[in-house]
Formats: sequence, structure tokens, C-alpha cells
Amino acid sequence: MTNWVGPDGVVKPAMLINNTFPGPTITADWGDYVQVNVYRDLQHNGTSIHWHGIRQFGESNQDGANGVIDCPIPPGSIKSYTFHVTQYGTSSLYSNQYGNGVVGALIVNGPASANYDIDLGPYMIQGYYRQTADRLHYVAEIVQNGPPPDSSTLTFRGKSINPTGSGGS
Repeated sequence: MTNWVGPDGVVKPAMLINNTFPGPTITADWGDYVQVNVYRDLQHNGTSIHWHGIRQFGESNQDGANGVIDCPIPPGSIKSYTFHVTQYGTSSLYSNQYGNGVVGALIVNGPASANYDIDLGPYMIQGYYRQTADRLHYVAEIVQNGPPPDSSTLTFRGKSINPTGSGGS
């Protein structure tokens, strides 16, 4: 997506799952097999989806570690990920290649240690940058031993206010 309006009102290119940020929440029960079909609609470079915190015992080719144990999904292609969830809790799914919005929650229901009145759902915490990941990578290459880029992390910086004054709440 080329003209995505971020949560702080800044317009920038983004790579999203189903045009949403964060992407979808996938919910399964402990012991289930999960199948996710990923259609790669981006025009350049291959990518993959990593299932953070999911033990891939005997299924390492489903882990989504792009270029490590998983081949990237080429543009215009589909990959079906199928894996067994043997641990429970809340984690995330994301693209190992892009920091431009490809992220979502992964919930595996299991036994609880207490009864809860209200389930507020997942609360995604991640760095949010006003510049694209490609631009941040370029800056990091030309600035040696400099500080890391300033993350406009919405969850820690308050009200998602755009530096030009628009957006946020």
C-alpha cells in the first residue's frame, strides 16, 4: 500500500496483512493444527511469515525464518503454512524481512491458572517508525556507531501525535 495513513496520521508506504495494522489475530486451541495461506502480493523481494514462540518440532520448514530455514515466498505466489501448536499463550506473527506493518497476534488457548471476567484481547507492542524499514536500513549503513533510530512507539509515547500536529487521539 503506497499511501497508508498510520495511527499517528503520517502517510507512508506500508506492507500490511489484509490492509490492516496490526494484522489479523489468529486464534487456536492447544493441540490444534493451524493452516494459514499467505498470498504474496508485494511486487519486489520475497518474504515469509514467522510464528514467534511456536515450537516447530519436526516442522522447521514452517517456521518462516526467511532465508534461514524457509525459502521466501516470491511475488505473486501462495504458500500454505501448516503447524501443530503444542504450547499455549499469546505471541505474534510477523514478517522477518519487513518492519513496515506485517504483524499480528497469535493466541493459543490452553488451561488458565485463574478465572477471568473479561478478556481484553491481545495488546500488540512493537516499534513504530515514521520512515520505512528500507530507509532506516539505508541510514544505518551510512551512519556508523550512531544511535538507533527514534521509535515513535505509540504505546509508550502517549497519544499518537503526528509531528506536524495532525492525527492521533
